[in-house]
Amino acid sequence: MTAVNLISFVMLIAGVYALGNGRLHLTPNRLVDGFHARLIGAVLILPVPVQVLSGFVLTLVENYTSVEPSRSNTVTNLITLSSLCGCIFTACLLLLIWSKTKAEGSFDPSDAPS
Repeated sequence: MTAVNLISFVMLIAGVYALGNGRLHLTPNRLVDGFHARLIGAVLILPVPVQVLSGFVLTLVENYTSVEPSRSNTVTNLITLSSLCGCIFTACLLLLIWSKTKAEGSFDPSDAPS
């Protein structure tokens, strides 16, 4: 398993967790909950469908044109890497913007991870 696939898998697991649970802990004292956490979860899941769709489209293009397979692999890798970087950046930015602290009264301290 390559590093890119491993990162995609970890993002998929974190995204499914955020969608299902509705909370993401940044630190024990900072979290995002509700709609914002679910939106971040959707952003974390987004690279997987982008990779599948890009692979499908590039396979169709490769079959019906004279594109070399090595060039198609390069384009697929660039799309995969750019979608990963963009989604990680967006998720981290949203997580930092929407996170709340204990002082803001956003959650019960017993909910913090131990």
